[in-house]
Amino acid sequence: MVMTNNDFDFIKQRFDESPVNAPEQLNEEFVTEQIKNIEPIKEKHSNKKLIISVSIAAGIAILLVNAILITSIFGVFNNGSFSFGNLFNRGSNGIALTANIKSFANYEEIKNMLHNVFVYDNYFEYDESDGPVFGNDLGSINEASPPSLGSSGEAGGLNSTYTQVLGVDEADTIKTDGEYIYYMDTDRTISIIKTDNGKTEFITKVEKPLTKEIAESCFSDFYIYNDKLIVLISSRNPSTSNSGYNTGVYLYDISDKRNITLSDRFIQCGAYCSSRMIDNKLYVVSSAYANDEDFIPYVFDNKSTDDEANKKQLEAENIYSVENPSRKCFAVASYIDVDESAHAVTTKAFLGSANEIYCNTENLYITARNNVWLDQLNSSSNSNNNTAQEFTPKEYTQIVKVKLNEKLDFAASCKVNGYIVNQYSLDEYNGNVRVATTSSYGVSKTNNLYVLDSKLKGLGKVTGFAKNEDIQAVRYIEDTAFVITYLEIDPLFIIDLSNPRKPEITGSVNISGYSTLIVPVDKNTILGIGYGSENTELNINDGVRIVTFDISDKSNPKVLDTKTYDYCYSAVQYNPKALLVNFDRGDFTIPLNYEKYGYIDYDDYPDSSYKEASTTDRHSGVLNFRVDDGKINVIDNYVSGEFGYYTANTVVDRCVYIGDYIYMLGVNIAYDEDYYEKGYINPPEDYEAELVIDSVKYK
Repeated sequence: MVMTNNDFDFIKQRFDESPVNAPEQLNEEFVTEQIKNIEPIKEKHSNKKLIISVSIAAGIAILLVNAILITSIFGVFNNGSFSFGNLFNRGSNGIALTANIKSFANYEEIKNMLHNVFVYDNYFEYDESDGPVFGNDLGSINEASPPSLGSSGEAGGLNSTYTQVLGVDEADTIKTDGEYIYYMDTDRTISIIKTDNGKTEFITKVEKPLTKEIAESCFSDFYIYNDKLIVLISSRNPSTSNSGYNTGVYLYDISDKRNITLSDRFIQCGAYCSSRMIDNKLYVVSSAYANDEDFIPYVFDNKSTDDEANKKQLEAENIYSVENPSRKCFAVASYIDVDESAHAVTTKAFLGSANEIYCNTENLYITARNNVWLDQLNSSSNSNNNTAQEFTPKEYTQIVKVKLNEKLDFAASCKVNGYIVNQYSLDEYNGNVRVATTSSYGVSKTNNLYVLDSKLKGLGKVTGFAKNEDIQAVRYIEDTAFVITYLEIDPLFIIDLSNPRKPEITGSVNISGYSTLIVPVDKNTILGIGYGSENTELNINDGVRIVTFDISDKSNPKVLDTKTYDYCYSAVQYNPKALLVNFDRGDFTIPLNYEKYGYIDYDDYPDSSYKEASTTDRHSGVLNFRVDDGKINVIDNYVSGEFGYYTANTVVDRCVYIGDYIYMLGVNIAYDEDYYEKGYINPPEDYEAELVIDSVKYK
């Protein structure tokens, strides 16, 4: 089709012929506004030149309209502006892309929107789990700024779970109420253990309920609140239509520890993402994939059954989207007052997805890691320069802000370049959001830190640092960010955020290995816990390393002390919740497991005895230490006699403290004693898990 008369008729016809809704930005008023400042070349003495100059202006308008068409398909609007040179970096200031949100009047509008999404998916051969994503953004609904928050970096947790934000509890696989320990083992059942000055007594075990409606389900994690055990459950029923995955909230009455009863439950659609709890308020987030164009997010608000007859679809007014979304997935968020029941006070959804959340006492931020295939974007402009990077995904992070009120208002949304390492990559301070990401372009990587305002519009950024390295740990303390990256060494970067519009790297320091968790100790000291030196022969990171940094001079950070435990590993290296902080004593405890394998001649193995062929040494316990004036002082490196290799096929998984004792918990994989001798390495499918507990008194 050829454009005639320099008008937009052909564009309108293209949209009329296609199943895609024309974007609101494609109208006469918008285009006129965008080109009104374009000055044509004026020539007073030549009518021919005048015609040419007018044609140039019209050509610019044509290019603008085509750019709008392209960017509308790829969902890269920023309140009507766009960057033609870089579709993903990100709005007029190149920091973050925001977009307008769309609400729905009825289900038919939602289905029409899903129809458009499926058209995009079919065109780009979208994979339902991790395929190409174009668009996934929401816009501003409520522009009110939140009140200033307290100091970032303040963590909490009663004797067990280390949390990111003080006052915001996180679900975990172990909790304590100061007398009883609640621990979820590999069988995904929850054991209740009574403690008494180092002694323990097994009381009972809470198992998942068996219902014919749910084919597959398991406990994910849980909370303890007063006399309630609040369990988050992931379930899947392949026989159901649409999503198939559900997230459940099960409330158990534990007032009588020997007679646990299920008192209530609530189920929402989608695979469980994460949750947070503030006092009696529980917030649950899931991600529901739409298998067809008729899918509407739903809940089951009945504790007795969750069959199709009790499914309750969300009202259309509680579902949101942008005008041209591209991912057939809904992020579902619920607010539950557990003092009342498990029933949600509010459940809302937006057309997008959810992978990770950050939460403080005012706002919840839902993030999703998505990508776009560069060959789709570059094929027209770089057809003669096909590099490997053009055919690899460029990743970005979608961020949706949810105000923690009874309505769960979606306050704003944006997208930023790159992906986050975990929830600690995000933080909010004085109304501004900070997010650290790693951008990947084929084999090349760079790292970024963005500062966004309360509407998630870009304020400032630092980009391109630590090239070809990945961010491993992030922590924010008031107006300073601490970022650790890694390739061969562990650089700690200090980024000054006191001027949100001009963040800058003020200093850095290198050390071997890398930390995966940064813990504030005092105003001049931070603690890093992670991996030790690299084993070049096996190309792996070996050992547990603890390091302290002097941050008193932001331009010149220094390594104060390090301790490395070779051939060791700990749950805290990949799970920050496993760090045990005793605020009264001012010390730290981590599980510490030692495992060193000797040489095995695999030409003879498994004919020879496993015990004789190897010289494996394994033991397990906890490491208790303090940080005094930057120096790491080990109080106790306790090796447990209950955990080991042949005596018990387990290691210390988690630990809690009650009173003067540290309690260690793990699971023994119980099967034939000669199982290893027969040449088997992995446990059998029908193994039984046996709880193992030990305790040690604080020194």
